[in-house]
Amino acid sequence: MISILLDCLGAYLIAKKTKNIPILIGFSIAAGLMSDVIGNLAIQFFTLETAGATMSRIAGGLFWHPAISIIAALFFRWKFSRQIISEIDNAEKLRRRELTLAAQREMEEKKRRVE
Repeated sequence: MISILLDCLGAYLIAKKTKNIPILIGFSIAAGLMSDVIGNLAIQFFTLETAGATMSRIAGGLFWHPAISIIAALFFRWKFSRQIISEIDNAEKLRRRELTLAAQREMEEKKRRVE
């Protein structure tokens, strides 16, 4: 459980700082492998488990932890890009509204000049 949380935390930090998808995947694989080893060694330290059981758990997680990390990183990158796109859309709507208000003021000024 600790190593899966480390996978997700690493994926979040990587997705927040990286915009290039191949680099994101490479870093996610590295983070998944590191969380697998570090998490399982922490479990061995706190539970005083045998080295053979820890090594078998690490070997079993060599596929799953990078996979979880990649999926989480792609998910977080998708969420961050959606957030950026919505901020850009909101800025564009605000700019259009300001232009519309400026055009309305301009039309009112022209009407006043005519009268």
